[in-house]
Amino acid sequence: MAISADGSPCADSANALSAPFRSGQKVGLVALLRSDITEDVGLLPPGGRVTTDAGMLTFQQETTSPFPPFNPFFSLPPAGACTSYASAGDLFDGDSIPGGGTTGKFLNAGTPFTVMNPSVKRTMLRPANNARNFQPLGYTFTGSKVPSTVFLNPGSLTLSGPGGADVGSFQAQVTLPSPLTWSNRDQTTTITRSQGLTVNWSGAPADQSVIVFGGGVDLPTNSSAIFACIASPGSSSFTVPSFVLGNIAPTRTNLLQSKGVVYVGALPIAKPATFSASGLDVGAIVSGAFIGKSVIFQ
Repeated sequence: MAISADGSPCADSANALSAPFRSGQKVGLVALLRSDITEDVGLLPPGGRVTTDAGMLTFQQETTSPFPPFNPFFSLPPAGACTSYASAGDLFDGDSIPGGGTTGKFLNAGTPFTVMNPSVKRTMLRPANNARNFQPLGYTFTGSKVPSTVFLNPGSLTLSGPGGADVGSFQAQVTLPSPLTWSNRDQTTTITRSQGLTVNWSGAPADQSVIVFGGGVDLPTNSSAIFACIASPGSSSFTVPSFVLGNIAPTRTNLLQSKGVVYVGALPIAKPATFSASGLDVGAIVSGAFIGKSVIFQ
């Protein structure tokens, strides 16, 4: 069991939500995320780009225990390390990551939530059971015949929550920074798992953690394997070790029977934007953009 030098449980200074989650505090988390993925595997050249804006909301309180729960949304790996998961289902199409539930309860924070930039307003609904949920906020793709609806552009946003039986109303401001540049994205198409994967980037937002995330889905067996890695502060390159990629099934000859993707992005997990609401001990907003690429795993 990992402990600090004074005999207490290890603290995670790189993740502001880890300690409140483990100690059973009432936590509210809103994530505002953009993914910009180049899809060119299994498609006629030159492929295209798909840009999606999405929101994630969870309000929850874990059961306190001498052995704190593990949750992939709050228990990210330390800087310079990776975590990998294998699971039945398609983790890129709505199936749940193992351990992603709650040992305690979800909190009623009302519905709907709103997100506004200076010219556009979006609504995020909450499910009746108050469980964590993801919701699309905008979408566009190369060659689209309809106007783009993406709006999580760099700049200021206002987030509002109406309040519910457990959590009061609130309003908060958050600033979205410009995304980083994944320098070797175009050269990352075929990944030999036994050789690891090196990604390079520039322009990461200050005080944010660079995250390398990806995985594969084998559709005939309905199985997935994913990984998440946190780069060391100030770095501009990270190598995902071969053993972290080992759970990912090789891409099938029929490319339509497999999914493979890698993302590189940054989130302010050490210093997220905050909000206050009655009924919550901690309220946090994390926002960021992830640059993606469809890939082949060998």
